[in-house]
Amino acid sequence: KKNNDNSSSQGGERIPPATIDAVCKYSTKEFMSKHNHLFDEPYERAKKLGRAADLSQLAPGKKIALSPHPQTFDANGLAFFHKKWTETMKPLGYDDYNAFAVTIRERNRKRFKF
Repeated sequence: KKNNDNSSSQGGERIPPATIDAVCKYSTKEFMSKHNHLFDEPYERAKKLGRAADLSQLAPGKKIALSPHPQTFDANGLAFFHKKWTETMKPLGYDDYNAFAVTIRERNRKRFKF
């Protein structure tokens, strides 16, 4: 079945262009940064919902970065990262992050036609 109204389709269900526009608007780093307080969750609520395993994630503060912020890892951190990538992502066919990102971007471009 062909979409003639410029909407995307997920499992045969039409997604109106206005919905796609809203998702694109509300998922930008700029929007999320402006509404940063909405990403803070009180400890008691997180505990009640079973999301309190890592308390550092519950601390109020900026969670959205608008500018580049390079991460640096020591030798142990890099070794851990490479080990986990080899165990988890290589079996899926992704040699590195760029290969993964290209695949996801292409899938999204086809799915959402942008």
